[in-house]
Amino acid sequence: MQFAFMRKPFKLRLPVHSSDSVDLAVFGGGLAGLTAAYYAARQNLSVTVFSRSFQESASRYAKGGVAVPIAKGDTVSRHVQDTLSAGDGLTDEAMARFIVSQSIPLIHELLERGLAFDEVNGRLHLGKEGGHHFSRVLHMQGDQTGEGLTSFMLGQCRDSGVSLVSAELTDFFVHENRFCGAFVHSRDGFVFIRAKTGILASGGYASLYRNSTNPPSATGLPLAAAHRHGITLQDLEFVQFHPTTIPSPLSNFVVTESVRGEGAKIVNARGERFLKKYSPRQELATRDVISKAIYDEEFSGSRAFLDFSGFSKAYLRTRFPSFYSKAQEMHLNPFRQPIPITPSAHYCIGGIATDQQARTSLNGLFAAGEVACTGFHGANRLACNSLLECMVMGQTAGMNAARDAQKRMPGKARPKSGREEPSMKMSAAIHSLRGMLWHRSGILKSRRHLLFAIRFIESELSRVSLNESLPYYSALELAGLMNYSALKRKESRGVHRRLDFPFPRSTWRFHQTI
Repeated sequence: MQFAFMRKPFKLRLPVHSSDSVDLAVFGGGLAGLTAAYYAARQNLSVTVFSRSFQESASRYAKGGVAVPIAKGDTVSRHVQDTLSAGDGLTDEAMARFIVSQSIPLIHELLERGLAFDEVNGRLHLGKEGGHHFSRVLHMQGDQTGEGLTSFMLGQCRDSGVSLVSAELTDFFVHENRFCGAFVHSRDGFVFIRAKTGILASGGYASLYRNSTNPPSATGLPLAAAHRHGITLQDLEFVQFHPTTIPSPLSNFVVTESVRGEGAKIVNARGERFLKKYSPRQELATRDVISKAIYDEEFSGSRAFLDFSGFSKAYLRTRFPSFYSKAQEMHLNPFRQPIPITPSAHYCIGGIATDQQARTSLNGLFAAGEVACTGFHGANRLACNSLLECMVMGQTAGMNAARDAQKRMPGKARPKSGREEPSMKMSAAIHSLRGMLWHRSGILKSRRHLLFAIRFIESELSRVSLNESLPYYSALELAGLMNYSALKRKESRGVHRRLDFPFPRSTWRFHQTI
């Protein structure tokens, strides 16, 4: 089958209003990008981070924490085993061991630099979340870990002389099969950034779905650009849905899994704990299991709720201040009645394929964070392993990209400038795309629904051009690749659930690449 979104890569000509040159360009201002920039800057390079917003990213939205095996009795091997169990046969064990083992010295180093996790009686407080058999989750200000970590690394970058520029990546400049720079869009129009080396840390594409916990901009434009240049993508069919989110206008609010680890129960409209039909671990089951259970409950005409019976007001306010404030803002009272919840697209396991050194298939380009696919998460991410991966692979990408940049001389090739300036405004049609993807290729999929989605995407691509709306065209391309990958994987594994292929198949125990 040959679809429009599968065509051979083509070059996008952009009008260049100005240009700049740096040693290392980092694209993405979330935790992975900032961590990478900080460790690269320590190698005496000129480092610039380009980000649409330094105050909004998926990592800033993260509530739960960062999983690190530092508790008495816990070990790297036990954390790796939990990661393998959640990954449902697709986790790269060597990658998992590397990331988990590297997290311990990294966390200790950052603690020495002033990073402050929550403590109880002078000792680090370790929470427990679904899929973990040990309490190993470090958190900040209760359920504001992502905000705390990202703000801390932003401060470290500023102190290290990293330049921070508000601009959005739109395309790469590749010369002789090597990354030589990129095009970014800012208030001044399109700017060409010449760079010796680049790091992509631009996040995922979960906002392609109607129900999402991500910033609205997380629709995968950089991933679509990567595909146009022939950069290898992997596992795009694996999108994780968070089971406990509260519907909210821009992005659904995540109720951290830690509340379940500390006693909150999931019930239906009749007050019944229905999860026991799906897993003996009930509220501590992995996200894919609980998301499917809640989805089934909703499909049957019921609703799911979080029951906070047994929580005191003082404890909820101090341990989970972000949730407590959100509940007040939405006029929800968890002490009088359970809080209504629904699953939402939360984390993209698939992305740009990278190795243990954070290298992509394009020379000179590294990737870290949700935009990358390391094999660490397999077919289903273990809770609180994403911030862990952002930090470790961000550090890895920063240090390796710095070494790469030190070996290179500045490139001399220049891109040819285009005449017509593409619109960077997202088309209003994105709402139809998001709704269609939620219903046709969301938590449960089938061949019939996936083919419907692909036909919808093909129809849209036939009537929309790159210049009309570059973000929307890119969203369509990536949605097509995602659905094509899901159609090809004829099994259910991890977060990928097929109604027509309800069980895992040994012949599909491999990663799909595009």
